[in-house]
Amino acid sequence: MVDYTDIQLAPKENEIDLISSLKTLWQGRRVLVICLVIFTLLGLFVALFSPVEYTAKTIMVPQIQSKTSNLGGLSSLAAMAGFNLDALQSGSSELSPIVYPQIVQSVPFQKSIMNTPITWQNVPQPVSLIDYYEKFYKPKPLEIVKKYTIGIPGLIIQYKNQDNSKSGLQNNAIDSFQTLTQRERKLQKYMARLLSLEVNSQDGYLTLTAIAPEAIAAAQIAKKAQKLLQDQVTEFKIDKARQNLIFVQELFSEKEKAFERSQSRLAQFRDRNLNLNSSMAKREEEKLQSEY
Repeated sequence: MVDYTDIQLAPKENEIDLISSLKTLWQGRRVLVICLVIFTLLGLFVALFSPVEYTAKTIMVPQIQSKTSNLGGLSSLAAMAGFNLDALQSGSSELSPIVYPQIVQSVPFQKSIMNTPITWQNVPQPVSLIDYYEKFYKPKPLEIVKKYTIGIPGLIIQYKNQDNSKSGLQNNAIDSFQTLTQRERKLQKYMARLLSLEVNSQDGYLTLTAIAPEAIAAAQIAKKAQKLLQDQVTEFKIDKARQNLIFVQELFSEKEKAFERSQSRLAQFRDRNLNLNSSMAKREEEKLQSEY
């Protein structure tokens, strides 16, 4: 027989003592209340003094032509001359949407956006982004705190760039390129936040986002950026088509001259061999005829 009198149940190690936990919280109630008040005041400060910003978005679907040839019989005729027009046409005139964000962040694009007149509520006439942020925009206290705390390294870099720009280097060959002025360079650090473009490669569409202190201004910036991007993509396609046209015209001129030379050789041979019936003469005539 088994004696069960000595068997004892071990206490559960994972049991939670609710009463002791409440006692611990009650003892530290002062710390909890202080933390709650501090973070509440901090949240109210951020909510009240953060700048008010409005977002405008536009969705674009890039138009990409199919790679099917629309040259008809011209492709086969060009192939006889040893040139593939289909390879020239397919895909070469299209700009991949993947590079669109780089276009938006490029210097010419940003300069155009910065200097576009925009209508603001408290400004009597349309002014550019540069003039607005320099003369009319009043930063919130939180922005000033950020500028002179975590933004100090950026101010130091900006000061060094100003010293480098005064060295006279811009008066030489740099003038032939599009560069940012000091006023534009100050606004450039905000452009990445004010204007952005995201590419959804899976669904095949683009999302252009503009942020501004006013709703109407954000919509104007988004509309201007959309039109400017479309114009640049269209200009790229026109430039590629123009280059293809020039190349085909040069090729056509070259083949036209070769055709005239072949035609002349055939005519001269026939004039010299009007009364000859030899096999060699006929063979040479057939060769020239085939070439023609």
